[in-house]
Amino acid sequence: MRIIIVEDEIKIREGMGKLIESLTDHIVLGEASDGEEGLDLVLRFKPDLVITDIRMPKMDGLEMIRRLYEQKIPVHAVILSGYSEFEYAKKAIQYGVDDYLLKPLAVDDVQDMLEKIEEKIKKEQLTKGSPEVHLRNLIFGEEQEEEKQYDILEKVCGLAEQAQYILFAGYIGSAPASYREQAEKALEELKEKYREIKWYAFYMENLQEFYILACAEWGFERISDLEKSFYNRLIFHWQDKEERPIWTRQAFQSLRDLKKTAQNLNDLISFSLIWNQKGWLTREDVNAYHPAPFLPPAEIYTRIRNAVCQGNPEKEKEGAEEFLRYMKDGHFDADDIRRAFVKNYYMIGDTL
Repeated sequence: MRIIIVEDEIKIREGMGKLIESLTDHIVLGEASDGEEGLDLVLRFKPDLVITDIRMPKMDGLEMIRRLYEQKIPVHAVILSGYSEFEYAKKAIQYGVDDYLLKPLAVDDVQDMLEKIEEKIKKEQLTKGSPEVHLRNLIFGEEQEEEKQYDILEKVCGLAEQAQYILFAGYIGSAPASYREQAEKALEELKEKYREIKWYAFYMENLQEFYILACAEWGFERISDLEKSFYNRLIFHWQDKEERPIWTRQAFQSLRDLKKTAQNLNDLISFSLIWNQKGWLTREDVNAYHPAPFLPPAEIYTRIRNAVCQGNPEKEKEGAEEFLRYMKDGHFDADDIRRAFVKNYYMIGDTL
């Protein structure tokens, strides 16, 4: 933690600073002898914790904490007080003071206080954000943080360990530019229609992918209706268009299966390059796809490179369209297609 100490008695102020830095890994950013100096230090350094005496010249500790509270400065605060000031110190609770330490200070009391504040800060950092943020962190975050994210989704966000879950995943990079706005509107309509269901949705801008988690209690009979409504509003109207979204979904019953389900849907979405059918993208569709051996279109690469060297826009366009037709009609593996596009980009870049 990063700490500011505000205390007019120099022995107590310096003694506490040395104690904290000798017994812990915390950093004392600065020390102040009154509330005015302390307020300035807090505003300047934005510490995690401010430890302040009550009675000081110029500005007392309570006034300093009140000003920080009114300015909505996110800092934890601990009050130092003597027995005669304890009732006065309790008034600080309305300003969000975390703890009190009575003088004379004991080493164990200081250490216990620091441990409590540190644990509180860690919990705040862990639980900070909306359920959608934690859902995204679980799906795309580090494996070692997985259990913590499950605990947050269960204990903080209120998701049940066992329930009727459906995770929807959709790639919209192949859809018209207006699709995202229409999809968000459709999701709001579904939330209103199925109020008994918990909805959590987020969009990955860099991937152009939607993820929506729907959670219903056991015995909810309209779960199949929900899936049909989702299909009708977000898939059906685009099925006959060349530019259309790709959606997949999977039902599961245990919250602890969420990460595994998301990984399975991510794998399915990666096949969106080669999937030209209508409806939901399924594992059966992927398993039924048998790609042809990939042969690099060397002659097409050469024609594109020559057109770039000649500065001939028409020839460049013809080469690009020929390349696209070759990749679209080749019935290749999705990874081969990606590598071919990357090679083409680098070839053009190197030529330029």
